[in-house]
Amino acid sequence: MVWLASSAGLDGCLKKLWLEQQCGLKKSVCRGMSTNYQNRTVYKNRITSINVNSLSFSVLQRACAACCALACCAGFAAAITVTPNIPYVSEGGSNTVLDVILPDQPPRPGTPTVIMIHGGGWTTGDKSQVAEFCAELARLGYPVVNMNYTLATPGVPSHPQAVKDVKSVIRWIRTSESLPFRLPPQIVVTGSSAGGHLALMAGMTRRSALLDPRPLGQNVSYALQGCVSMWGPADLIWDVETFGQGAGMTSYIGAPLSASSEGQYVSASPIVYVNPCDPPSAFFHGTADTVVPVGHSVRMAEALRSIGIYAETNYAPRGGHGFVAFGGQIETARLVAVSIRELRESRNPADFNRDGGVDGSDVQAFFDAWEVAEPDADVNGDGAVDGSDVEDFFVTWQAGGCIG
Repeated sequence: MVWLASSAGLDGCLKKLWLEQQCGLKKSVCRGMSTNYQNRTVYKNRITSINVNSLSFSVLQRACAACCALACCAGFAAAITVTPNIPYVSEGGSNTVLDVILPDQPPRPGTPTVIMIHGGGWTTGDKSQVAEFCAELARLGYPVVNMNYTLATPGVPSHPQAVKDVKSVIRWIRTSESLPFRLPPQIVVTGSSAGGHLALMAGMTRRSALLDPRPLGQNVSYALQGCVSMWGPADLIWDVETFGQGAGMTSYIGAPLSASSEGQYVSASPIVYVNPCDPPSAFFHGTADTVVPVGHSVRMAEALRSIGIYAETNYAPRGGHGFVAFGGQIETARLVAVSIRELRESRNPADFNRDGGVDGSDVQAFFDAWEVAEPDADVNGDGAVDGSDVEDFFVTWQAGGCIG
């Protein structure tokens, strides 16, 4: 769907609604829409056009979401704290350091930690090249972990080690207790280009023994609250067969596609791991990307939707490869922040504590809420928190099907 949001066509009531209900900012932060963001177009789910004036109130609220976030947050320079170059352990990995970027104020309950993975064709790049993106997400209230990972070098492929590095960071977030800060255990993984591929791999392979950085059974879940791929590859065999062999992919796998290496290409393709326990996902891609064709995001999103997994697509018409397709790192971060919010709302209903998994901690979280009659404990939506909600919650929880 194309979301066309023109600031000139939004009245004060709609601005106030978005600020109060979605952005969480007071109206005084933004008394008018910045002219820099007038007539901005954000493309969602591939409908070709939309007339804003003809939309219903609820649809218009969603349609103006990204534009409002961009305009209302422009110039809102919240303080952040950066702790650079913290080492993390990933057996067999190299260059395993990360930065933690924290908002000045504690995150709201349920706000996830965002892991950011840089691009560079699996062979080059560094976390510093996405520092601007990470800083903006932190200003918008998200704790961010900006990670380096093992890169492929001549004769030394980095698959599957790079995926294990990402999972090691997930483990680090959920088990590190000696740090001077506490990161939310709810996690959304995002990445650009090759980093988008690694984000998808981490999201779709939570139970893969091959891709577990530690022995299974150590009681750390790799379940994610969401996954955001920005122009990342999803189907490596389709890419080679359709567009030819790329040098970066050859280095990452360790060989060009052939009968003997096909298994490696399959194991490195997120699309083959699609299953009903995958996290809700969002995709950002330029339609004219010649480095990683948009078909990767189209195919991956359709595969997820075909089994009932929420998949949001954001396409920049005639956009090329990289952040520039969506206006640069800062503007892309603001769009991603809107998507993360939507991923949170589309979670598995059995995941009561919103940590990306369905387990005993959800039962405890439900009863904690039920005992004090919190609105979230009204599972059946009848307006009362009572015994019927307990029964309905357990039916939902037992049917969750994605334990751990």
